[in-house]
Amino acid sequence: MRLFLFCLSHTTFLHVYPLLCLHFCLRFASTFLKRGTQRIGSVYKKAMFREYTDATYSRLASRPPWLGFLGPILRAEVDEVIVVRLKNFATRSYSMHPHGVFYEKDTEGIVLRHTHPAWALYPDGTSSKMKKDDSVPPGGSYTYRWEVRPEFAPTDGDANCLTWVYHSHLDAPREIASGLIGALLTCKKGILKETNNPVQDQATLESARNDVDQDVFLMFNVVDENLSWYLEDNIQNCSDAAGVDPEDPDFQESNLMHGGRHISQISVIQQRNEIE
Repeated sequence: MRLFLFCLSHTTFLHVYPLLCLHFCLRFASTFLKRGTQRIGSVYKKAMFREYTDATYSRLASRPPWLGFLGPILRAEVDEVIVVRLKNFATRSYSMHPHGVFYEKDTEGIVLRHTHPAWALYPDGTSSKMKKDDSVPPGGSYTYRWEVRPEFAPTDGDANCLTWVYHSHLDAPREIASGLIGALLTCKKGILKETNNPVQDQATLESARNDVDQDVFLMFNVVDENLSWYLEDNIQNCSDAAGVDPEDPDFQESNLMHGGRHISQISVIQQRNEIE
């Protein structure tokens, strides 16, 4: 079993424009990053999954700087069980839903709403006790248990580890845009070391795997801050917040972070390799 202590909390996040970007895209950087009287700029309030090293949630686990706002990396081998004890320090209800692993009904962490055409509340016949995983309220806690069964694990023809994701799933698009997403790896037996947390400090990184010196995770995505639950909070940082029209197409475009910090992570990793 691999045990993880997670919390949900708020933070401010700086979307750094890609340092590897060509001159063509630098010309348009101000559209997305320049702060104005009615523009948020590059700093946004986010919700994040964070890992702790103690059950009192007082000691944060260190993390590599290239993770950006991505949650801690979950890794487990075939036939192992992932246990996540989640505590919600945020101001909204959230959950954790995994991909690529087996879970029982009471640890799926998903709400299907009929407010979305692709989602519908399905008649699963479960009690309210079986639905506590669907929504962890502010100040609440829940323990998720997921299994890496052989049918979900890498086959002989696959890489040693398969990459999946986990994320909050009360309203997945909005919560992913708010920052609640992370990587989940399912691996063949013997690939992982005993510890899941390879980060010793911000400068020293030891691999959690036996087959590679380092694994790195990048999310290439347009982060639509217009979908974030914290859009109104972020608007309040504008000097003319009252004059902001959230439906204005130019304002909405300014909140589309094209890769943001995740692409610029490449330069952080490249610089570290050059130093070594």
